[in-house]
Amino acid sequence: MANSELFRKAVLAIIQGDKSKLIQLLKEHPFLATETVELEGHRASLLHYVAANGVDDSFQKTPDNILEIASLLFDKGADPHATASFYGGNAGSTALVGLVSSIHPYQKGLQAKLTQMFIDKGARVDGLNGDGLPLATALEFWYPQTASVLISNGARTDNVVFAAAAGSLEHINKWIQLPDSISGPAHFPEPFDRTLTAQDEIVLAFIAAALCDQFAVVDHMLTQGFNIDSLSHRGHTALHVVSYRGSIAMLRHLIVSGASCKIRDGQWNSLPIHWAYSGDQEDSFQKLLQHTTLSPEDYAEFGMNEKLVTYLSKYPDHLDGVQKDGLPLREAAFRGHLDTVRLLLESGADPSLKSKAGHTALHYALEQGHDDVAALLQKHSDI
Repeated sequence: MANSELFRKAVLAIIQGDKSKLIQLLKEHPFLATETVELEGHRASLLHYVAANGVDDSFQKTPDNILEIASLLFDKGADPHATASFYGGNAGSTALVGLVSSIHPYQKGLQAKLTQMFIDKGARVDGLNGDGLPLATALEFWYPQTASVLISNGARTDNVVFAAAAGSLEHINKWIQLPDSISGPAHFPEPFDRTLTAQDEIVLAFIAAALCDQFAVVDHMLTQGFNIDSLSHRGHTALHVVSYRGSIAMLRHLIVSGASCKIRDGQWNSLPIHWAYSGDQEDSFQKLLQHTTLSPEDYAEFGMNEKLVTYLSKYPDHLDGVQKDGLPLREAAFRGHLDTVRLLLESGADPSLKSKAGHTALHYALEQGHDDVAALLQKHSDI
């Protein structure tokens, strides 16, 4: 039986990429690879720390050699079907489901490769209940490459969303009868246990097709009368999602096909260009820039100082934002754009203006750890 201190040492070896230390620990305590242990309020296996999701935030890290780490754990008997105490504790808490929704291995470019390894080592591609939850989760979190790995390894494609992601027009036509109503629910296994209507699932199908570069499915649905600007149950369009995580080819295709660049999503009140910026999609950002009218707060958020100066020369009364609420300065401070913050302050922006939540630009700079921005704001606040 593993104690929490031994387990913690193994976890630290994983997230620090210390393979030799992990080898030593597993040699001396082989049971570490197969047990689930309570740590920081979460009961999980070492594979869950490879997935870097669900566990304590401080342990959600992906080292460059995570593939070697994972392979070592599997060789020592790690169970890909072990469940944890988070996300309901059942089928939704396996390491595979955590992996396909985790930003950390994705940012290292290793999520899809890890997913393939998990499958090769025995993880059920359709999840513990056989309902396709891993694929549903990968699509929910907008990871097209990982979704492709699951599909290529035989993940079920027998509902409208999965079929769209896989590019299966034959299956799409079994459920979708646009512009008429849908004959029945598609039974998409929603990762967060929300009840979706049949129409919700049709919108998700279009978004999945666009995200996964299934041009034929996108075009087919459009010719059948699907509204390209339809909002998902979470309040975003396909263009929002493609701007954030999709390909520039699909983004251009959606725009040419009539997708609006002016729709704000229902969660963050953001345009597709904001999603492209948040997703570090530079090509998509530049393309959307050609079709989007920006405000001073947008220029401040993006750190586009020359554009901001030009804008303010025409509309000097917008220095503190269109609503005169200090939003440009807060956006620049939140993003850590020191030069933009300095530009706004030297132009006379008011650092005391607060958001609806009562926060100033200084609050956001401190919250995000932008110490240089915070120091500059503090200096101007004291003047």
